[in-house]
Amino acid sequence: MNNTAMPIQKIVIVGGGSAGWIAAAVLGSQFARAQLQVELVESEEIGTIGVGESTIPPFLELLQSLNIDERDFIQRTQASFKLGIEFSDWRVKGESYFHPFGTISAGMDETVFYQSWLKSQQLGDSHGLQDFSPASVMARQQKFMLPQQAQQRPIGEARYALHLDARLAAD
Repeated sequence: MNNTAMPIQKIVIVGGGSAGWIAAAVLGSQFARAQLQVELVESEEIGTIGVGESTIPPFLELLQSLNIDERDFIQRTQASFKLGIEFSDWRVKGESYFHPFGTISAGMDETVFYQSWLKSQQLGDSHGLQDFSPASVMARQQKFMLPQQAQQRPIGEARYALHLDARLAAD
């Protein structure tokens, strides 16, 4: 009996949609130089559900690693920018919490900033923690600019993600 393992020749991904196609793209990219075939099988009967798909900032890094042009992807998937995630009825009914993408630190070390902010609260300062998050401030004012194009440092500390059409992304 020969103990030599046969190399994997093919990976089959069962199920399409954005998750299946992203998995196929990543595996295809990672094993581009290997003699490995990546095949995606999806049901024509089920089809892709055409809903909005929400991403987080690392998704943009994934696009870049796959050499997918961000601007082209945004146009083809009819994506919109998002600066964070709002959680409705967070602690109690009627209350919400906005989780911003990027830093909350006003350009300072985050640990030092948070301690300074807590001290300022004890001394009567009324600024909320979210007031020091560029993403929170832009979202609250319904304004956006690409952080990497910002001339002012605080805005450059914001991050963003996309909300896109899942069917268009899979196509």
